[in-house]
Amino acid sequence: MRRALAAAVALVAAVTSARAEPGAAAEVRVGVVVGADQGARGRPRLRYAEADAERFATTLISLGGFEEAAVRLLLQPRRAEFLAAVGEAEARITAARRGGAQRALLLLYWSGHAGDGGLELAGEVVSFAEVRRLLDRSGADVRLAFVDACTSGSLTTAKGATARSTGFELTVSASPSPDGTAIVASAAPGETALESAELRGSFFSHHLTAGLHGAADQDGDGRVTLLEAYRYAYGRTVAQSAIAAGLAQHPTYALELQGKGDLVLTEPGRADGFLVFPVGGDGASRWIVVAQGSPQVFEVRAGEDRPVRLGLAAGAYRLVRAEEKEVLVGAFRVEPGRTLAADGVELSRTPGLLAFTKGGARASAVQRLELSVEGGARSPVLSGGPFAPAASAALVAALGDNLALGARLTYSQSIQRDTGLRFTLRTATFDGGAGWVFRPRGTAGLEVTLGPVVGVGAAWQRLDGGEGATALLLRAGLEASATLPLSRRLFLVARCTGTGTRYSLNDAPALRLGLDAGLGLGWELWP
Repeated sequence: MRRALAAAVALVAAVTSARAEPGAAAEVRVGVVVGADQGARGRPRLRYAEADAERFATTLISLGGFEEAAVRLLLQPRRAEFLAAVGEAEARITAARRGGAQRALLLLYWSGHAGDGGLELAGEVVSFAEVRRLLDRSGADVRLAFVDACTSGSLTTAKGATARSTGFELTVSASPSPDGTAIVASAAPGETALESAELRGSFFSHHLTAGLHGAADQDGDGRVTLLEAYRYAYGRTVAQSAIAAGLAQHPTYALELQGKGDLVLTEPGRADGFLVFPVGGDGASRWIVVAQGSPQVFEVRAGEDRPVRLGLAAGAYRLVRAEEKEVLVGAFRVEPGRTLAADGVELSRTPGLLAFTKGGARASAVQRLELSVEGGARSPVLSGGPFAPAASAALVAALGDNLALGARLTYSQSIQRDTGLRFTLRTATFDGGAGWVFRPRGTAGLEVTLGPVVGVGAAWQRLDGGEGATALLLRAGLEASATLPLSRRLFLVARCTGTGTRYSLNDAPALRLGLDAGLGLGWELWP
């Protein structure tokens, strides 16, 4: 592997007398960037696919020479919307050529689920063959695709190509700039791609984006090429996935480029400011940069033989330095035109960070934290009268993909009649429970949870004449709920709870069966 990689590097060094510059005046660059947390039926919802897409799109615009209007960001789109966006990108390329552009680059990025059938969008699929056709039929000189999904290596083996993990083989021609198609996949055929809650993204997309911000600039020339970005993302993805999951994830590529020069993807020198990481000796130090008020997170391993310069947008950041026995945290601010040294930021000790794996087991028990509010009705506890209006708030923690724990506070108030008496009835209950989560086939993001609940509460009964009574409530039952995503964090929730309530009123014990139901909205609080 090392010999092949060394040979590829030597080959590229021999033929890089000319390079395609990002955003050159005679070149138009167009991108379609897709993030989809929800895949096909039965798939667990991803946590960071859409965030990965947002970060990648921002990088293209800020450092890659892409005009903002030329990058179409799609979050959980329909299949037709994705195909229409590619069509719009082709129309932009055609218009640019008519306006005098001599070269064009089309970049497709996808972060989400994939299976044997292709790339998944909820209940729809874009086949690997169709992606290849979109690239092959493009009017761009260079067609580039980054696909971050499980089994995405199947795309690099389409049309008889061979999936390779390291080393680029360039076909040298007389053209000073590369032409053709390059596809980079985050995992080999049959492999699972991984996410990290610590990095707030997938391993591959995270390291690819960090590389484009300067971490991959191996020769220090202020430009990050396709070869440099791939080599960096490959090495870091393999290493971290092996540590986090015990099984390495191997990015692959299919390269059909011809030309003398390597393809420059970004120029980190376009950034507002810079953070420079010192030479790390044995490379044992990990640095993590977290933008405040933004989803940007970068992990950088200290260089063994050269400093690493990371291009950043102006703003406030947290800096984490993780070593074998301690974790240090500090804060700094990037100002336009300024360069800061990472080892000059004041750091203090903090508890260690935890690593997580994608779509399944995590080192932390909590995978997702949600808050919901509902309006509904409940059967009255102390009488056989009509249902009473009720309001509730619930906090739910998802543990893994199929288990959830929740707590709910509910209040109701109504006017009731019993044996000719008219009275006001108020109830307040606090319930907790666990539920098994499953995802029905043929639904787009629908999750159904079923499980037991137990709780306590109180009921206050007051007659019109002024007399009243209070009862302590002990509850147990079964709850079913369903959620349907409306946006990345907002979702619709419907719930029905059947309970048996035991209480004592006027020194007489009683047991009553009841029903609660609610409809409302929820918000994903974390991650």
